[in-house]
Amino acid sequence: GSSSLLVADHVLFGLETAEASGTEPSAAYGGAIFAVDYARVVIRSANISGNVAKHLGGGMALLYSASLDIESSSRIVHNLAEGGGGLYLGIKARVNDVGTEGPVYIEANRAASSHGGGVRLFFSSTFQGSAFMFANNHASSYGGAMSLACGASALIRTSIFEDNTAVAGGGEGGGGAVAVDATCQSGNDDGSDFVA
Repeated sequence: GSSSLLVADHVLFGLETAEASGTEPSAAYGGAIFAVDYARVVIRSANISGNVAKHLGGGMALLYSASLDIESSSRIVHNLAEGGGGLYLGIKARVNDVGTEGPVYIEANRAASSHGGGVRLFFSSTFQGSAFMFANNHASSYGGAMSLACGASALIRTSIFEDNTAVAGGGEGGGGAVAVDATCQSGNDDGSDFVA
C-alpha cells in the first residue's frame, strides 16, 4: 500500500499554498508525492513536511523523466527516508530552474541509512535552481545536503548550504554535497565562487 499521491503518464499536478505532511511510512517511494513517466509537478508556496518513505524520497520521489518546478518560498522540511530524505530524483528525473524570487527551503531532512539527507540524485537526473537554502540536513552515509551519482548533475546558484552533516568516512562524507561519477557546479550570479 501507499499513502502518497501518485502522479504519472504525462500528467501535470500543481500544489499551491498547500501542505502535504505527516504520512506514515507505508509508501516505498515519495512519502507525500511520487511522480513517474514524464509527469510534471509544480509546487508554489507549499509545505512538504513530516513525511516518511520506506526507501527513497521522504518528501517526494521523481522517476522516469518526471519533473519538478519549485517556486516561491516552498519548503521541503523534516522528511525521512532510507535515502533522499527530502527529495529523490532517479532515472532522468529533474528539478527545473524556474527563477524563484523567494528562498526555497530544503532543511532538517534525514537519510536514515544511505545518501542525500536533503536531496539524492541518481541515474542521469538533474537539479537546476537558485535561491535555495539547504540547512540542517543529515545523511547516514554521504552528502548531507545533496548526493549525486551515476551521471547525475546539479547547477545551483545564489544559494546557501549551512550545517548539513554526513557520517561516512568519520564525518568526512560531504556535509554540503558529494558527487560520484557525477557533476556538481555552483556559483553566484556575479561570477564569484560559491562556498559550500
